[in-house]
Amino acid sequence: MGAMIPIPSKIALLIPRLASDADGEIVATVRAIDRQLRAAGLDFHDLVSRLTAAPEPEPMRWTPSDPAEPSPFDMASWLRFHALDRLTDNQRDFIVKATGILGSGRHLSAKQAAWLRNLYDQHGGH
Repeated sequence: MGAMIPIPSKIALLIPRLASDADGEIVATVRAIDRQLRAAGLDFHDLVSRLTAAPEPEPMRWTPSDPAEPSPFDMASWLRFHALDRLTDNQRDFIVKATGILGSGRHLSAKQAAWLRNLYDQHGGH
């Protein structure tokens, strides 16, 4: 339960005082840290577990692509499912191969990407 309670920020101000050359100051600082922890319902074990715990992972942030500009995979998929019957054999083969290439995470060459964009625009992709 102590894991959910934040460590008091005052402890960060006290920790550097532990480097003192004066033994009395070190003991007084340890006692002050103990008081801060106890006031928060924590102890030194909680402090150590926080100091040694793995950092929380950064949340992944997903940002949608610009809806006005479909991705190459979206264009190839749209052509494959909406315009395949209107394409020549050569264009049809290209679209089938392009969806496979793009679907596996690879990229088209600049020339292939231009051809894909042209076919998409010609056949009413949106």
